[in-house]
Amino acid sequence: MAILRSLEREKEISFDILVEAIEQALLTAYHKTAGAQTHARVVLDRKNGHVTVLAAETDDVVANATGKLTRKGLDLIVANDVSAPGTGFQHETNAVTIVSAGGLVHNVPLTDKRAIARAVLDAVVARRRTLIDPTEQEHA
Repeated sequence: MAILRSLEREKEISFDILVEAIEQALLTAYHKTAGAQTHARVVLDRKNGHVTVLAAETDDVVANATGKLTRKGLDLIVANDVSAPGTGFQHETNAVTIVSAGGLVHNVPLTDKRAIARAVLDAVVARRRTLIDPTEQEHA
């Protein structure tokens, strides 16, 4: 990041423009890799330089999420089909499917993202309760 700050000073190029150019270049490279997802973005942390590729699976979303839940030993996973109408990064709405390790599947229909967040938090609380008291039923 120090090199980018140096370029900013020496060449009088905005730091944000440099970061955005690197993010776009990395996204282009990502899209050329085998198995790359169509819906993806790259984020370069402006403080430490850490690169994150956020790639959304758009085929068999719930099945892939369920497989990932099992492989990683997770308690919950939220499947988010960003290819569905009204969903994804560029929209104020979303629809998700919450899958729990207990096998419960809860579909949250298209709604605002605040309601999605509440549904996810409710599922987390319900799951935590079942981990503390296994006789309680999940309500995810």
